[in-house]
Amino acid sequence: MKKFFAIALLTLIFALAACGTTDVEPDTPPDSGTAESEADATTPENDATTPETNAENDGEPTPATPATRGEMSDISSADFVMSIGPGWNLGNQFDAHQYHGLGFSWLGDGTYEGTSVAQLETAWVGGTDNVVTREFFEMINELGIEAIRIPVTWNKVAPGPDYQIREDWMARVYEVVGWAYDLNMHIVLNTHHENSFNTHDEIHGIGLMEEEVEHSVFILSTWWDQIARQFEPFGERLMFAGLNEPRARQGEWGGGIPETRHGLNLLNQAFVDTVRATGGNNERRFLLVPTHAASASDNAFNDFLIPEDTTEDRVILAVHTYSPFAWAHDGIGEYGGIDEIRPHLERVAGHGERLGVSVMLTEWGSINNGDDDSLAQREQHAFDYVTVARELGMATFWWDNNSPAAGTHGFGLFNRSNLQVHFPTIVDAIIRAYE
Repeated sequence: MKKFFAIALLTLIFALAACGTTDVEPDTPPDSGTAESEADATTPENDATTPETNAENDGEPTPATPATRGEMSDISSADFVMSIGPGWNLGNQFDAHQYHGLGFSWLGDGTYEGTSVAQLETAWVGGTDNVVTREFFEMINELGIEAIRIPVTWNKVAPGPDYQIREDWMARVYEVVGWAYDLNMHIVLNTHHENSFNTHDEIHGIGLMEEEVEHSVFILSTWWDQIARQFEPFGERLMFAGLNEPRARQGEWGGGIPETRHGLNLLNQAFVDTVRATGGNNERRFLLVPTHAASASDNAFNDFLIPEDTTEDRVILAVHTYSPFAWAHDGIGEYGGIDEIRPHLERVAGHGERLGVSVMLTEWGSINNGDDDSLAQREQHAFDYVTVARELGMATFWWDNNSPAAGTHGFGLFNRSNLQVHFPTIVDAIIRAYE
């Protein structure tokens, strides 16, 4: 009986870790979009160098600064979003963290003291032999991936009361961002898994309830002041996303409640204000803000406010969508064709138009459910999803949690350690939708 319980517990934790998001409830399917790749015409030339690593290349890089300050153009947000090519998530690489309350820790005692950067980076992707490499970035770029979202959990290396980020972790993230930037890719850098109920008691995550918000604003502002200053020299191909799926248990996946949506508005505003205050390129950098849980449900847009900004047309809406939800996210049933996608994406685009902002769909995909005809359906779905999203002026980033197996939230497309492609025809479908 004890053995059964242990296996069940580990299975539950693996599923939670492997799953990038659960944006909306099955009865409120998500929506998404994508954009055309014109990076050479609309974005500055490669202008950054990356930190140097030490001789052992043990994941402890030395901080560096881009050799040439990146340029910031006057491109509109709509044109900028449409300049972003095929996008992909480096999911579960830098966003591993302690799941509070489950009785199991991926990272020692959950305080992360004494845990190396390599351990922090690879806790969810199979151990320290699986640190991501420049060669991997070069491979996916050669295949046609032109944009990358790098989800990062910071609370594990920046606990209270001062919330100062470990220098070795900051340098490692800087190094990886630099690789993508050197390849002329667009990059989204975010905070990920920072919700208060998902973090260790002593680390203090981000909460949306009224009694939490003031302190949450302090935490978020402290983190982003450090992150923004570190990455300020990079040009506009580097975007910041203030939060991933900020949410409370009240209305968690259904768009929240008025109290939590108000709290989120305060946090989104604090993020924008903090980044702008760091000056330089950050005065004009494109910034992404999410709805409650990054949900595409109509309820998530109730009370939602786009932050006021000192720079016009530089805030972009970020939502996550797995459409049609039951099939794409949970692997139930079959994909019924493009008509199952279009209404949802049109609804999200409509919310963006009403709010006066461009939209990026920073997580989407389809699960490997193991059915014999699953691959063909996933190929068609990928092409349809990106095609409709592009028509509606939205950018898309496939969620890849490094897990290709059926039945384990299998969204993985690439093997990061041996530079192989698990599902080349799905990758090809995404790329073809941009042609």
